[in-house]
Amino acid sequence: MLIKKRDLTGSRFGKLVVLNAVSEVKEGYGASVWRCRCDCGKEVNVMYFGLVSGNNKSCGCLKEESQKNLLERMELVDGTCVEWLKDRKIRTDNKSGCKGVYKRKSGKYTVSIGFKKKIIYLGTYESRDEAIEARKKAEELVYDSFLEGYSIWKKRAEQDPEWAKGHPFQFDVEKKGGRLVVHNPMVQLAE
Repeated sequence: MLIKKRDLTGSRFGKLVVLNAVSEVKEGYGASVWRCRCDCGKEVNVMYFGLVSGNNKSCGCLKEESQKNLLERMELVDGTCVEWLKDRKIRTDNKSGCKGVYKRKSGKYTVSIGFKKKIIYLGTYESRDEAIEARKKAEELVYDSFLEGYSIWKKRAEQDPEWAKGHPFQFDVEKKGGRLVVHNPMVQLAE
């Protein structure tokens, strides 16, 4: 048995204009597919509910455009997004209540921190509280030090653009002897 859906041919949904039906709706599947042409010229197949719900408004070019605009508004420094560090938030699907803290099957907690596309293992802890404390200390050492160093560099760069050209902001973190070590030349320069 086929389920009837309205004919979308010629309808506009965002940047998409429906050309024709590609498949009909079959009982149990509940979705038809429609061939659409985007204003950018690309043709794509889109499910009925994606169109009528407003979830699909382009071939994907709107998302690319939005991401490009977002990147232009973000301040990327030495491979790190300054806004992300300033506005750190815990994801809603985080089960431990603290970013970078994961409960293992053994009941212990593993802690890590990400920085400049690297994941740094901080250790395994018996209790959740110990793990959270280790993560928060690492965030202060890494993220807060980065922001402090960048703030110092930015002030000096605004005062002396020529200096800034010869002295790009650099910041790094490494693990030595089980401890995190921060290389932040700007904080040492300010002292």
